[in-house]
Amino acid sequence: MIDLPLFDDRHRALDARLRANPSRFDPVTSTGEAGDVDGAAHQAIAICAQLGLCRLLVPPELGGDGADLRSLC
Repeated sequence: MIDLPLFDDRHRALDARLRANPSRFDPVTSTGEAGDVDGAAHQAIAICAQLGLCRLLVPPELGGDGADLRSLC
């Protein structure tokens, strides 16, 4: 992760969580490269759900964690 002042502890925690699990996404790549794009998308969403990342897609006022644009960096 680039060490810039615009990233705070929340961004660093997200970066650490993703870096701790890179091989979890290997099947997604294989499935997509085999031509099953829909299957790859389903796998990616399932893995993100297992890692608690889907909460980033839900705004805080609806019980999620919400994500800002910096989280996508």
